[in-house]
Amino acid sequence: MADASARLYDGIRPAPQPVRLSVAGPMLVIAGADGQEIARWLISDLRVPAQDDSIGEAMIVNRGHPDARLLVSDPAAIALLLPHLPRLAPVIAPRPSSLRVWSLVALLAVAVLGGLGVAVWRGPELVAPLVPESWEGQLGDLIVDNFTDRFGVCTAPDGQKALEEMTGALIAAADRKAPTKVIVVKSKMVNAFAVPGGRIVLFDGLIQEAVTPDEVAGVFAHELGHVVHRHPMRGLLRQMGLSLLRRMALGGYGDAVDIASNLGETVLVLSNGRDAEREADEAALQYLAAAGLRQDGLHEFFARLQKKGDAGADLGILSTHPPLAERMQSTRRPGEGRPALDHGQWQALRKICAESTPATRNRRP
Repeated sequence: MADASARLYDGIRPAPQPVRLSVAGPMLVIAGADGQEIARWLISDLRVPAQDDSIGEAMIVNRGHPDARLLVSDPAAIALLLPHLPRLAPVIAPRPSSLRVWSLVALLAVAVLGGLGVAVWRGPELVAPLVPESWEGQLGDLIVDNFTDRFGVCTAPDGQKALEEMTGALIAAADRKAPTKVIVVKSKMVNAFAVPGGRIVLFDGLIQEAVTPDEVAGVFAHELGHVVHRHPMRGLLRQMGLSLLRRMALGGYGDAVDIASNLGETVLVLSNGRDAEREADEAALQYLAAAGLRQDGLHEFFARLQKKGDAGADLGILSTHPPLAERMQSTRRPGEGRPALDHGQWQALRKICAESTPATRNRRP
């Protein structure tokens, strides 16, 4: 058979290495350019993440080695893998008329070349509003797929119904017309964040940490503020620009998929500056008031975190945010309005992870 070549990110080195591929029974054999075997991957562990707008190079990930990625564009390699990975077919077929996530890189490259560091930092403010929601949705799905693969999704029906009741009222109050997707992942971390395309991820640890549904509603409304103001897209564009500058100097592979598929880097990408956090806090209070819900939940949540002292400062929701005392002061509101959920709905939401889709990172068929 013809030599099947690809590029491998092993999750350790920052640059890809050229490799050769072959299939031996249930295993994909990966060898270096010198023919020396590097790794064997179970074919049943391989998957092709959502990459609807490819330019001909496909990314393949391995559930058993979540930090590694295989990049394939060689026809011989595609022919080798296609019988085992049918999802490669739509990914590797170029579609000139489709909207391509890769265009984001080109837009950012123009900004970078026009002003280097200044353009990288300020350019996203101008570019983000021009990015179609459909592009953002593709990036958002990729990031969310990564988290759900690693943590699992909470799916208890009564809890999901309560979640939709609470989030739906706030989404309507924000007058957001584009689709907004909300998921709860099974993790003890006290965190929540928004990703491009109107995707919002809540951690079950946050729900368990909250004393009332109004606290969860306040945090969700805050993340919704990020979505409405497109802060996640600005952060991703900015990080893409920094990555592009770095890799222009050092060499390597720089694209949106590479950044968004790295869990650790994604957390940094999605961190917001202090001005963005203030804007999201203000928006949250507006949405809560417009929905007729209690507006004191966000303040109460911050107040309890402050009592945790240094432990509270390690929580993801506080990372890079304005000082907690400042946020407590700016979000202080009277306890007026109706509760975000009644008692039964709140108990259902707290049990949303009683049923869940297991994480796939270490799962074997």
